[in-house]
Amino acid sequence: MTVLGARRGVIFEDSQQPNSDVVAEWSRLTTMVTCTKLRTGRVRQFRDGKLYNINATLENFTTTGGVKKMARYRWNWRKRAVSSSANDFTNLFRLVDAVNNPDTAAYTSQTEAEMDVEEWMRVFCVEHIAGNWDSYGYSRGKNMYGYRPQNGKWQLFAGTSTSCSAREAMGLRPTCSPR
Repeated sequence: MTVLGARRGVIFEDSQQPNSDVVAEWSRLTTMVTCTKLRTGRVRQFRDGKLYNINATLENFTTTGGVKKMARYRWNWRKRAVSSSANDFTNLFRLVDAVNNPDTAAYTSQTEAEMDVEEWMRVFCVEHIAGNWDSYGYSRGKNMYGYRPQNGKWQLFAGTSTSCSAREAMGLRPTCSPR
């Protein structure tokens, strides 16, 4: 770390992965039912001869028979703190159904019943102010933790922050570059 041109030492990072302890420390809703890490899928898509990431979204991915493609969600909404089955995506699928409802009134009531919309917007605002383009709700679908407490609504916890300014999102040299 450099302060006013003088080298002062090293900065250490202390991090905590969201789990039931984090929920108990930072939330008034302490019994977690579902916790997922939103991340870029390991499977990549090739389009036009280019490699693309598969980001976490709340899109409705189904088979031709209308069944949700669990494997499509598994990579991007990776289960954490599993209490029942790592293959139980019931809570996430209810959220997906709510935000994809074409009926306006039903969309609003179901979405507000499934997620704490104001809390999600606060998280998105902070990520935009910080210029953290590498997060869910900005330009990528990753670096967040989603959790749903028992008898509660889906919440978001910010995960890792790998970008340092909006300059980086605009393709400019980051202001925190060590060079």
